[in-house]
Amino acid sequence: MITDATNGSVIADVSSVSISCSIPALLTKNYGAAIRDITIENGTIKVDYVRNQNTLRLLKDLISKRPKTGIASEMPADKKKAVFGAKSFTVRIRNIDIGYSDLRQDISVHISRGSAVLGDDGINLDLQSRIKYDRPSLARPGGFMAGLNLKGSLSRDLESGSASLVVHSLKSGLFSVSRIGLVTSYRSGTLFVSSVQDLQPVDVSLIWKIPEKDLSLQLECERLLPLRWVQVRDENARLANLKNMALSGSASIHVSQAGGLEYDVDMTSDIPEAFYSGARVECALSGNASILNVKRIAISGKNYDIDLTGSYDVNGRIPEGFLSVRKMLLPSGAAISGDFYIDGSARGFTCISPTLTINRTSYSSVTFSAAQKKGATDFDFSAIDSTGKVTANGTLTSGDGERFLQVYAACDSVSVADIVGVASSFAPKSNPATIKRIQARLAPYALTTEVYVTSDLSSFSFNCPRLVLASSKRNGLIFLFSAKGNENGIDITDMNCTYGIYTLTGNISAGYEQSGGIIFNTDLVVNDIPYSMNGMYSNRALSLYGDYNIAGSAVVDDFGGITGSLSTAGFPIPAGPLLLSCALNTRFSYDTNNEWKLIIDKGTLEDINKALPLSTVAQFNGSLDRAGLYLENISLSDAYSTVSGYAGIGILDSDSGERQYTAEMSLTSLDKAESFLFSGRLRDMLLVSPSDNEDITPESFFEASVEAKAFPLMRFASGQQKDNLASFTASLSGTPTNLMASADVSSVIYRLSGFNLDTHGKFLLEDGSLSLYDAAASWNGQVFTEITGTSTFEKKTAVLKANYSGILGKSEIKTGISVDFTSSAEERLSMANLAERFTVHASLSELHWKTVNPVEPIECTFVHEPGITAIYEGKNDAITGYILDDGSISIQAGGESPVWFQATGGVVNSVLAVNVNDVHVFMSKLWPLTGLGIVEFDGGSVDGSFVISGMPNDPDFNGILRANNIQVRAPGVLQDSYGPISFDILAEGKTVNVPWITIEGKEGAVSATAVADFDRWLPTGIRIDTHTIDDKPLRVDTENPYFKAKGYASFVLDMAFTRNENIINGDIYYEEGSFAIVFSGFLNQEARNYSLRYRDSLVNLKLHVGNKVEFRWPNDNFPILRGLVQADTPLELKIDTVRDTFQFKGEATLRGGEIYYIKRSFYLRNGSITFNENQDIFNPIISVRAEIRERDEDGQPVRIIMTVDKQPLSSFVPVLTADPIKTDAELMVLLGQAASGDTRSDTLLQTTVASASDIFTRIGVFRDAENKIRDLMHLDIFSIRTLILQNAILGSSMQNSKDKKMTFGNYFDNTTVYMGKYLGSAIYADALLHFSYYDPKTEQKTGLPRAVYGNLLFQPEFGLEVATPFFLLRWGITPESLDTLFVTDNKITLSWKFSY
Repeated sequence: MITDATNGSVIADVSSVSISCSIPALLTKNYGAAIRDITIENGTIKVDYVRNQNTLRLLKDLISKRPKTGIASEMPADKKKAVFGAKSFTVRIRNIDIGYSDLRQDISVHISRGSAVLGDDGINLDLQSRIKYDRPSLARPGGFMAGLNLKGSLSRDLESGSASLVVHSLKSGLFSVSRIGLVTSYRSGTLFVSSVQDLQPVDVSLIWKIPEKDLSLQLECERLLPLRWVQVRDENARLANLKNMALSGSASIHVSQAGGLEYDVDMTSDIPEAFYSGARVECALSGNASILNVKRIAISGKNYDIDLTGSYDVNGRIPEGFLSVRKMLLPSGAAISGDFYIDGSARGFTCISPTLTINRTSYSSVTFSAAQKKGATDFDFSAIDSTGKVTANGTLTSGDGERFLQVYAACDSVSVADIVGVASSFAPKSNPATIKRIQARLAPYALTTEVYVTSDLSSFSFNCPRLVLASSKRNGLIFLFSAKGNENGIDITDMNCTYGIYTLTGNISAGYEQSGGIIFNTDLVVNDIPYSMNGMYSNRALSLYGDYNIAGSAVVDDFGGITGSLSTAGFPIPAGPLLLSCALNTRFSYDTNNEWKLIIDKGTLEDINKALPLSTVAQFNGSLDRAGLYLENISLSDAYSTVSGYAGIGILDSDSGERQYTAEMSLTSLDKAESFLFSGRLRDMLLVSPSDNEDITPESFFEASVEAKAFPLMRFASGQQKDNLASFTASLSGTPTNLMASADVSSVIYRLSGFNLDTHGKFLLEDGSLSLYDAAASWNGQVFTEITGTSTFEKKTAVLKANYSGILGKSEIKTGISVDFTSSAEERLSMANLAERFTVHASLSELHWKTVNPVEPIECTFVHEPGITAIYEGKNDAITGYILDDGSISIQAGGESPVWFQATGGVVNSVLAVNVNDVHVFMSKLWPLTGLGIVEFDGGSVDGSFVISGMPNDPDFNGILRANNIQVRAPGVLQDSYGPISFDILAEGKTVNVPWITIEGKEGAVSATAVADFDRWLPTGIRIDTHTIDDKPLRVDTENPYFKAKGYASFVLDMAFTRNENIINGDIYYEEGSFAIVFSGFLNQEARNYSLRYRDSLVNLKLHVGNKVEFRWPNDNFPILRGLVQADTPLELKIDTVRDTFQFKGEATLRGGEIYYIKRSFYLRNGSITFNENQDIFNPIISVRAEIRERDEDGQPVRIIMTVDKQPLSSFVPVLTADPIKTDAELMVLLGQAASGDTRSDTLLQTTVASASDIFTRIGVFRDAENKIRDLMHLDIFSIRTLILQNAILGSSMQNSKDKKMTFGNYFDNTTVYMGKYLGSAIYADALLHFSYYDPKTEQKTGLPRAVYGNLLFQPEFGLEVATPFFLLRWGITPESLDTLFVTDNKITLSWKFSY
């Protein structure tokens, strides 16, 4: 054991020491030759530099034989010589541990075997050991260990020596080396070290002149593979790819006391392709302790082309030079390029890049500067992108061991798409196709904000006073908020987001607890709907709760997976016009393999603001994960039906970056009558441009098909009915640049303005052209057939053609329609570019409407260029003008136009001001174009001027127009023409007024006033009050689907015509004429809308029947029933097309006339007709008593009486009686309806002629004669029934004696004349005159005198009716019994009626 004499600490503890010595030398005290060999085994030597300083100095002094001061100098000289002065001395060491430590390091050496031979020529060393070195200041690699083999020699004076050193199994915390061989020598104070050439292709040499403190290191290599020689610990995949990296070149370092540090490097490295596609790195630089000169650093390869030249001031930390990055591909595949000019200054530097491109995002005028001042460094940055500018500046302060950072950053209208492009460049797994899709969607958005950040590098705080994210698109997103926070939490306040019809406001805050938990809450309002939620995350558990029964929880397991649940009930979701109430019960999970899944146990969506007409409710359940959404059960239920099925959306990403979407839906009703099927696929492909292999662009491939059967439109569109259904099929495939699609719309029935729009057609999109064919449409009698159309996207043209037929103004209209569209836009095809320059040409050909039949087509052309739109319309451009983009307009009309005018003005500051001057309207030309054929103008004009002013969308009209010499008639309604008349038309604000005017015709006069109200350019309604002048009724001669009338009419009407309906109220008085009602017209929907086809109507009219009015049924030309009608109360007519209801009520008395039955015209003695009709039935109830006179087979007169008692007019079955009494068979024989057994030709002829004679007397020539006689005699009723045709034919053919001729009585046999006259309103007198052939022998048989004229017997009947408040009194007399002075021929009848 060896201890330190100074402090007694143990330096060495050896268990075995053996010494070989010479006994004679010891006896002779020749100590130098006494010791021959020393062997030390199994020991420990530990030296502490601090505690054993004196011992270390003594040891050095003994070895070198140089006397030193201290303890060693006190040893006697003879003892020193005896111990260390021997000529030869061998020390062997086995299994010895040697340790050395000081303040910075620990060194331990285990010597397994070693020897040192001290001889006259010096010290020879041979050592096999392992060494371990630790340096606590180096956390990593910290220290190293290695095996060390040393062979060499030193001179006894330590002034020279040489050795070979082999280091094997060198290991550290970072790397390991299997073997290093070095050759060293030391001479005259200079140390030489060089590498062994046979190990690696590297030559290292070191020369250290110790006295001069001069060190030189040289390194040369050729294709050195450093990472094959040096094994890196914990090697990752990227570093493993560098195993084949080769180094070639040279490097030198020189350190001297005079010149300091100097170095020079000229190296080339070949990076293998496995490491970021490989590259060659060339590095040539030199410098010293103060300056680094970069002659050139170049990186060239498949993904890189970079050059750097310049210098770096080491002391001032100031760079200067030029960096050219022509190409650099990041791991994400994004490229960076740009030139950087670095200029140094006294205190800092400035780096400028004119253009910097990152992932196709370019920034210009990129500047970064830094300047140092006492205790601080200021820096500044700015760059300009495609839409705005980025700036940042700040200061880093250092002092007293503390550092403080202040940063201000601002964005002014910076493109969000550019930000995404740059950020994705540094993401290792970014998908170019996905990034391009995101950038395309974010292209319209720009970011404007400013942020203040302060930090002492252990804590931080920031403040963002305002952030604005806005879209340049119309109705695009605008997002604003303020934010502030620090390491303890963040507050986002004053949020205000607007997107289209959606608005979001509110606040969000989150706080971080010291335990690591997070507490957060949100108060948001979306479209005035509040949403409040609170949550907490602590101990790997998240809980969430809030309004609308929101409840959620999630737990993070020990492996990083997440499981949880989320539920809500009544959660409102604004969706366009809908407000959906959502109820959900869900579960979700996430694992460390990036796999996640959401399971929807039950979901319900319901429209709560009734935007859907049927309040449809959707119910579903399914799952959502990375592969997509699958709803295995989905149903839509409403008042119409319930359809159920499944739906799904799939997402699949390929390794090449392509993404594929699939979608499928199947919904079917229970009875299979309604179905909707959809399937589709969308694949995003990555296309590489042939001109640039790095230009990767996404291309989408579509494939879809849809089929709908009896799909109810009322489910999603208001105003639809159960018969409004859609059935169609469609398919789609291709890419956006090469798309093919087809559709077969077999039927779409859509209710529009109260009528069904029935359409069908086929579409085909192929080779950039869209075609429409086999198409037709009809609506409310307006029919479009042979609809065809084509649109060519490349040529930017479109053509649409169709044949049109319909009803305009109650008249049929037919025309061919053609519309041509051509765009002259030169830029890329888009709707905006198409609308920049275009021409639209429309024409109507072969127009036929009433008297309007133009030979040439009616054409109109619009030509739009930037800033101006020109208008050309009519033959020879009768109407021309232009509209400027600044709002100025100028339009002129003249030539063959029915309206002449000059309009100039425009819109200034959103205010419209247009002067319309020199107005001249040719009424005879203009009115036929209105289609209101009920009125025609034979002459007249409207002249004047007016001003249009106010809001462009709702202007005012002010001015005076003068109607001059207006001549008007109503053909088909009124017989006369009315006018001429002149009057003013006043326009004031939104009202156009025609004061009371009176217009007269040949017979009759009408007074009227009209007021029209305008709203947003169009009249909202026209009110007309009109009435006839007393004692001047209008002569009416009209025929329509309801009735035919000819007579005189007066009226008092109040009419209002709005955009949606007609309202007609009033009284109509009709007299001295006839009318026939067409019952079927009132039951026919088309007929009911005949004059009301363009809008709903409310009609409430009272029809007053005056004197001399004859009712005819079923028509005027061949009436079955005709007779004079008298109505004590007016008939009421009500029509409501909104409810589709109709009423016609009233009762009238029938007097005189005839009723045609069984081929005979029965004279109508009296009767009544009662109307109580509606939209479902029109069949008045009649009660009549009529008679006819015939002769029986004996030639005796017979009166046949027909009685009908309260039976429907269309199906009455009368009761027939006879006077004298006859059987039913005999009556039928008399009427020619039954076989009498007499088949002689004269009998058949008689029956046929009798029927024809009744028909003959009913034709128009007899009607006109009756009317003229009635007017001449000032009667109210006059009718004639005669068999003159029958008598003439039969009399001539059945005479037995040729010398017996036809007499006056023969011709007028069985003729009846009826006449009646009202004597006031309550007394009616009538007379029936019956003429028959008189045989003189009759008087001889009876002996009774008769009223005879020649051989014509005259049989009169007279009657008088008096209407009393209680009953109807009728007195009648048939003067036949002269012998009783006609007393027995009188008859009095009392009758009354009641309703129940």
